[in-house]
Amino acid sequence: MTITERLRNLFGLSAPATRARTFMDPALTAYFGAATSNAGVSVDEVSALNYSPVFQAIRIISETVGTLPIHVYRRDQDGRRRQDDLIVADLLRWEPNPEMTAVQFREAWVAHAISWGNGFAEIERDGVGRAIRLWLLPPNSVAVTRDSAGNVVYQYREQTGPLITLPQNDVLHLAGPGFDGLVGYSIIQKAREGIGLALAAEQFGSSLFGTGARPSGILEHPGRLSDDARARLRGDWERLHSGIDNAHRVAVLEEGLKWTQTSIPPDDAQFLQTRAFQIEEVARWFNIPVSKLRVKDGGSYASLEQENSAFLSECLRPWLIRIEQEVRKKLLLPESSALYCEHNVDGLLRTDLQTRYQAYSIGRNWGWLSVNEVRALEQLEPIPNGDQYMTPMNMQPLGVQPGAVAPPSDPSTVEQPIEDGSPSSAAANSPEIRAVPRRYGGISFLPPQGVRNAAHQGLEWRREYNRGGTAIGVARARDLSNGVQISPETIRRMVSYFARHEVDQQGEGWSPGQDGFPSAGRIAWALWGDDEGRRWAEKIAGQMDRADELEG
Repeated sequence: MTITERLRNLFGLSAPATRARTFMDPALTAYFGAATSNAGVSVDEVSALNYSPVFQAIRIISETVGTLPIHVYRRDQDGRRRQDDLIVADLLRWEPNPEMTAVQFREAWVAHAISWGNGFAEIERDGVGRAIRLWLLPPNSVAVTRDSAGNVVYQYREQTGPLITLPQNDVLHLAGPGFDGLVGYSIIQKAREGIGLALAAEQFGSSLFGTGARPSGILEHPGRLSDDARARLRGDWERLHSGIDNAHRVAVLEEGLKWTQTSIPPDDAQFLQTRAFQIEEVARWFNIPVSKLRVKDGGSYASLEQENSAFLSECLRPWLIRIEQEVRKKLLLPESSALYCEHNVDGLLRTDLQTRYQAYSIGRNWGWLSVNEVRALEQLEPIPNGDQYMTPMNMQPLGVQPGAVAPPSDPSTVEQPIEDGSPSSAAANSPEIRAVPRRYGGISFLPPQGVRNAAHQGLEWRREYNRGGTAIGVARARDLSNGVQISPETIRRMVSYFARHEVDQQGEGWSPGQDGFPSAGRIAWALWGDDEGRRWAEKIAGQMDRADELEG
């Protein structure tokens, strides 16, 4: 029988036979309260926040994680695509429940996990099992147990309410490091002695400076004083000469009184060094760079980028991965195995302006960055024809003689000229236009006027209402509106987009006269060419399919 079980039996708190080992027991906590360190200071997850380095460490980790952008992606044959239209994406980015913003929820959730070792949130689902709300649960009121069948369940009680049992899939559980794989250890409890020592040092400092930073002493009287006289003399002396306001006052001694000042022991005089050491100790416990606790000369990083890189890799990365995997397991897998979420840490690693521009220049000149990709990194709108890549003129494939024209990567592709007399013919015949396979030589990839007008309307709506569409959608609309030749790959993407987002037509604000018209979904639909664009893309895709069959 474990110590916990014996204590529970002693106080009549017997647990079910199927109860698993838990990270905390609310019943025992109610009886015994916080644990006391050897320094004589009571330390728990709440009192530890009175120590500023602990508060700062929890705050900087939780606030950083809570404010990092997080997106839901879907894997497909073309790579991955953001799924901002999913309910789960809104829960993670905007509003997990009517009482909290996403930042507030994630900050508190992570702070619980750091302090108590575990953060919990109840998942509210709709009739088909999709997550529609996330409700934060107090970590000191939740116990991880097993039911009679051996399945992991979560039990919690709201004040005097009934005991509520939730299955594992209905609780979003962010667990810190732990040995059983189910629950995490409380950093506060593991670091109890170090935090207790730090709090004791602060109490000592407060007491010292409360006396005017003057040590104690001995007041001698030549005669023998009664108990009342001794107490009165001591009280009068402390009243007149103790405290910051009475520091350095002149003492007048009568009747043979003599004051002998005692010196501060060297160990006591070093309490400031003790405090500095305990700050480093807190940094080790929370695995955070000591410079993040604003300690002078606490780090040796040459730049802010290096400091943030160390902070990300050593401290934040484990928490980010824990969140991403728990979200995928509990919120995304019920919908599709192709869905996953990921934090965007680019802003955290953002360097100074000169360094960024130098990196962009290298990537652009060597052909792995386009203009629009650079603009996206700087949070700028894409520009027409900004998706092309450059290659240095002096670069040739192996085996090609200098000055010779390198063969195309696909010999079956030729650049298709466009001669329709339209003003956009010159742009479409630009050497920057992507090559079209020879088998598609009889297909026109130039968007018709109806598609151009629809895309132009989508751009006007987006400028007016400031909603709808992504950076990719805006770039696509600009190409369509300008009459730029569209690649076969883009035609396939257009067909796929319209098929995925057909359900958006059922939403409020889709049709004129409805509240919220045009909705964000309606604007995004127009950016891709509207109904005219769908019919045209499906027509061109059909022609491509027939050409592929003949080629095969």
